[in-house]
Amino acid sequence: AFKYLDKQETGTLGLAQWVRGMRATGLCDSEEEAAMLFGSLIGWEHPKWSATGNRERRINFENLSRGLRLATPIASLEQLRDRLVDELGSSEEAFAVISAKTSLSWDGDQTDAHDSISFDEFARLLELDLWVTRKEAANLFVLFEPLSGSLVSRSCFLRTLEKPDAVSRLRDLCVQIVKKHGIASRAFEGHLLTDMLDRRNFVNRVVELLDISSEGARLLHTSLVLTSDGHLQLVDLLRALTTMEQQHYRYLVPWQRLQVGAQVASSSTAGATPPSLQVSGRREKLPRLS
Repeated sequence: AFKYLDKQETGTLGLAQWVRGMRATGLCDSEEEAAMLFGSLIGWEHPKWSATGNRERRINFENLSRGLRLATPIASLEQLRDRLVDELGSSEEAFAVISAKTSLSWDGDQTDAHDSISFDEFARLLELDLWVTRKEAANLFVLFEPLSGSLVSRSCFLRTLEKPDAVSRLRDLCVQIVKKHGIASRAFEGHLLTDMLDRRNFVNRVVELLDISSEGARLLHTSLVLTSDGHLQLVDLLRALTTMEQQHYRYLVPWQRLQVGAQVASSSTAGATPPSLQVSGRREKLPRLS
C-alpha cells in the first residue's frame, strides 16, 4: 500500500501527495478527511495544525504501519495490555506516565494521587497517545477496582492486567446477576457470607449460589484471591461485584460488552471487505479500522 502511494519512490509522503493518493484510491471521501488522517499519523506536527511547526513532517512506512495498528479498536483488557506493552514498553511504564499526570491534576489528597491514576488521565493518555477512544477507555476503566474514591492504585492496575480473563469473567457474572436480580447484592440475600473458605469450598459455594460452571468459579477465585493461602469469603465476591456495578453507573458504561473487536476480526476473513481507515472531519475523532 505504501509503495503504491509513494510513486516517486522517495520513502516518504508529504501532505499534498498523501491527499492525492488517498483520494485517487477512494479510501477518503474528501481532501479534508485525507488531511485529518495525515495529521493523526504524524501527531499533528505540521504547519497546517501547529503554529510552532516550521517544517513539514512527512509520512514514512513505519508511520503508516503504526497507524494501521493503532486504528484497531480496543475492546478487552488483553488488547489494552498488548497495546501498552507495544507502545510504552510495559504496564508498569504506562502506569508511571498516567500517575505522574494524575498527581499534577488531582485536586484531592495528593497522597492518594501519588501512586494512583484517575479516569480522566487514563482516558487522556489512551486517546492522545494510543488512539483509544474515551468510550473504549471507560469500558476498560470500570474493570479496575478503585480505592475509596475514584482513583485506581498501582497494585490493582497491574494485577488486573495480569489476570484479564478472570476479571472479564467477573464482569460477565456481574452482568448476568444484574439482569436477573436488578442489583448484584440481591443474589446473596439470606446466605452466610463470612465463612472463610479454601479454594475448593469457595468454588463449590459459588457454583451452588450463582448457578455457574466450576471453571467460571475458579476464574473468579483467581481474580479475587490476594493471600498466599488462597482463602476467601463470599463477601469478598459480593464486594467485588457491587464495586464493579457502581463503576458502570459512575462512568455511564452500558452493560452490553463492546463488539468492535469481533467486528474487526470478522472483517479480515476470506471474501470479506478489506479493512479501511476512516476518520471524521474533527481532530478529536480517531481513525478506526472498519
